Parts: sequence; C-alpha cells; structure tokens
Amino acid sequence: MPRVEPLESERNLQRNDAGLMRELEVRTSRVRRGWIDRLKGYDRLYETKVTDGERAAYGRGPSREASEQAALRNWNARFNDQQ
Repeated sequence: MPRVEPLESERNLQRNDAGLMRELEVRTSRVRRGWIDRLKGYDRLYETKVTDGERAAYGRGPSREASEQAALRNWNARFNDQQ
C-alpha cells in the first residue's frame, strides 16, 4: 500500500545568528504543478516557506527534502550577510 504523506508539515529550527538564538519556522506544503513542472517530469511539487517571523524565503522542489533544502539555500543567500 502506498505511503500517504500529509499535505502540510511544520517544524522549527534553531539558528544562532550573531550571538542571537532565532527560531526558524519551516512550513512545507504540496502545491499544484504547472505545465513547466510537468515537462520537467515532476510527479509532485512541494513548496517550503522558511521564516523567523519578520523575514521569509521560499523554495520549491520535486520532494519535501529538495524543497526544504532550496528554501534554506535561499534563506542563507538572502539573509546570512544581513544582521
């Protein structure tokens, strides 16, 4: 029997930026594929939002893990140098 995944998941990460402990909220949900996503061969598409309550970064991918990694890469690229 195929494994059924929840449509949305949530978890919190602790980050230490410049001596301050910030808690990041990571929310992943399954989203509708567009025609480009279908051409890429994605069976499913996930979108992840990473936020600290003030700032947010997004990532998309064919799996929950790929989406979370993309969102964290975007977070680090956008906000790692801003303090």
